[in-house]
Amino acid sequence: MLTPEGVLDRMCDAAIRKDTMAFMDDVLLFWRKQWDLSQVADPHEKDALKYALKACFLERMAEVWGEPPKSTPISAPGWCRNIPPVQKAFSVIPDEYLEFYEGDLASPIFGKRNIFAPRDFMFFV
Repeated sequence: MLTPEGVLDRMCDAAIRKDTMAFMDDVLLFWRKQWDLSQVADPHEKDALKYALKACFLERMAEVWGEPPKSTPISAPGWCRNIPPVQKAFSVIPDEYLEFYEGDLASPIFGKRNIFAPRDFMFFV
């Protein structure tokens, strides 16, 4: 579905499949549509990993949109603050590429939910 919630679902599915291209396409779609991130409804996701990923993606998009050159003041929805870490660690980076990120600073947005993403993850928009 071409709604923020539908695209967020696709982003989760792509991240879990490690389909970087599909994931990047949907992040760019969020940017082009200029959807108000703060208004994305709480999905009340039953899958803990998907719930954590959705919160992380929205918080990271708000962070990226707020940095130069975009510098658009945007905030993530309030419900994101309440999403706990997942029990089993997860990485958005495919296993075969993890060695390239050894020592790389991890994103605190993802890290607080027991998910590994490099600090600059999603900074391609």
